[in-house]
Amino acid sequence: MSVQARAASALQAIKKFRRKEIRAPTIRVLAPYRAPIPRHLSSPASTDAAQPTAYGQPNPFLPRFNTKTKRWAPAKYSLRQQAELIKQAKLSNTLHLLPPGPKLAVSDIQEYIVPPSTLKLLKGQKWAQGDAVMWEGEPKPQVVGADIGNRLYAGKKRMFKGHKHERTKAKRVMRRRILLKDMNKRIIRYRGYYQRRQPHPLKPAKATKSSKLPF
Repeated sequence: MSVQARAASALQAIKKFRRKEIRAPTIRVLAPYRAPIPRHLSSPASTDAAQPTAYGQPNPFLPRFNTKTKRWAPAKYSLRQQAELIKQAKLSNTLHLLPPGPKLAVSDIQEYIVPPSTLKLLKGQKWAQGDAVMWEGEPKPQVVGADIGNRLYAGKKRMFKGHKHERTKAKRVMRRRILLKDMNKRIIRYRGYYQRRQPHPLKPAKATKSSKLPF
């Protein structure tokens, strides 16, 4: 499949997502959230242009709070589906049309620059109006180190605990060096210990126990 064909397929996927999700909201969430405006729409000329009236829409990338059951419902799209949509949006240069979520930060949407060719292609398309929707719900900021599964030592020097034999290795090495320093003398003293204890044949035998009279 050529690059143009893949880009067209990715654009159809984003179009299908927008048409499916931009509907009248049925479940309200706790905190309203305004979708970030891309850089190309921040100019006064673009904001003053006639745009469709924006209305609230539940963010399908975030958990939703049901006011009737008082429970939280999981996100409509899993993290894997969100990553796939983001990949399609980057391929079709329509990243600004997706709502923010765990896989897509607000800063990424704000810093994204839409190419002029994409603006010309999406001109007049109702589903491609970025300001037509106010995505409700604010994604939680990611904890530093959560993406690598190490939040405790994120940004800090990792403390090495190790096994016990690793923690006591320095003391053992120092003791071994001290013992090896005079090892030759220790060997001579060890080998001559039993030789010194052997009885001399020309000397009288030593009494091992004191003699006691039987009466």
